[in-house]
Amino acid sequence: FGVAFQNTNPKPILDYSLKTNLRTLNDNFDAEEIDWATEFNTTFPIIEDRVTAMIAAEAYLTQRSDNYFDNPVRKRNLFRVEPSFNVDFNRFNAKIGFKAVNEFDQITEVNITKGFPTATLTYKTPSLYYFFAGYDGDIIRNTLGSMLDENPWLEPQVNLQNTTKDQEIFIGSRGDLMTGLNYNLKASYGQFTGLYFFNLQDGFDRDGTFLNKFFIEYERNKTDFVNVSAEFNYQPVEFWRTNLTADYWYYETIDFNKPYHKPSFEGRLGNTFLVSDKIVSNIDFYFIGNTYARDPFRSEDVKLPAITDLNAEFTYLFSEQFSAFVKLNNIIGKNYQRYFNYPQQGLNFLIGLNVSL
Repeated sequence: FGVAFQNTNPKPILDYSLKTNLRTLNDNFDAEEIDWATEFNTTFPIIEDRVTAMIAAEAYLTQRSDNYFDNPVRKRNLFRVEPSFNVDFNRFNAKIGFKAVNEFDQITEVNITKGFPTATLTYKTPSLYYFFAGYDGDIIRNTLGSMLDENPWLEPQVNLQNTTKDQEIFIGSRGDLMTGLNYNLKASYGQFTGLYFFNLQDGFDRDGTFLNKFFIEYERNKTDFVNVSAEFNYQPVEFWRTNLTADYWYYETIDFNKPYHKPSFEGRLGNTFLVSDKIVSNIDFYFIGNTYARDPFRSEDVKLPAITDLNAEFTYLFSEQFSAFVKLNNIIGKNYQRYFNYPQQGLNFLIGLNVSL
């Protein structure tokens, strides 16, 4: 359940937005998580068209209950506030701020506050190409909901810890190459503390049932990483637009031989077609590069082949509030494993309704 408020005045003295969202989930193993997230952003000018002050604040109140620990309910909260200033001198723009993050976790008995300076410098060419460079850091939340979104085959009572992005140095560029075609390129280097990986259990439970669920392991040392991302958006005509994204990741692990179940490359080519005023279709092609897993029985690393997948969705709009859709997944029927020992379904479909009040 989510609610959002924002200013609609096109030229406000004080601009703001407020979003709040509540998510709950539970399973058949006595696990439950209630996650309440609130984000507030405001901007106000100090020197008109030159200097702007900004404040971004976030509060995440999370309660987790699980027989993983004795106390039936434990809190895992995170608070983040980032005041910053944006200085605009036409061709040159600078955004400088400081991010303060408090992490409170009753399960791991953590209560710390960390500070991360942030800065982004941007240069705009006469032909409206933007080149930027910057520095960032943060604490990345890892919740039961976010982990299950990424990997639904987790063991009960899974261990949860947040990941710290100690630093990230990045450069990039964005702009319009031609009418209807724009791009965004970014390359970054940095360090994580507490980066997580998924690995399979190796054993049986007390009633003799084979355990084939994933548990989460965390790197104890700092992990250097390199990330290169690219995005291109193209809309040559009104009824068709296409989007191409690509991400390359490299992790310098210390505690682990490989970055288990973290692909080095991910790409997506998405297309949206407005067939008519009532029918919208989406056709997406995905490619995920080779990944590595740890075979718990042979105690050796296993290389999972690259993944190609083609999906399509067709939506019929009965009105602004009501629509029906059909999704076709894995159209080419590839037999692949995103997670070790969990083969993907072949061609499958989903039919549903969308209702907006």
